[in-house]
Amino acid sequence: MLAQVANKIKDAGYDLVNADLTLIAERPKIKDYVDEMVRTMADALSTDPTNLNLKGTTTEGLGSIGREEGLAAWAVVLLSRRFWR
Repeated sequence: MLAQVANKIKDAGYDLVNADLTLIAERPKIKDYVDEMVRTMADALSTDPTNLNLKGTTTEGLGSIGREEGLAAWAVVLLSRRFWR
């Protein structure tokens, strides 16, 4: 699905500059998987892994995420408009 989104972005005339990604969950801890996850996402986005920053955080036991009933994600993405297609 990420590759399809990347294609739509490119077709619309934009290029990915960078992305800052945060996963919010009590478990699993992602520190051992971050490099592999970044490589997989970079391949799907046809970008260099250095353009992606992935980190994890918790809610310190608060709310439904803290009770391990789910997880959430935040993404802040910078795109650059191409003036030629």
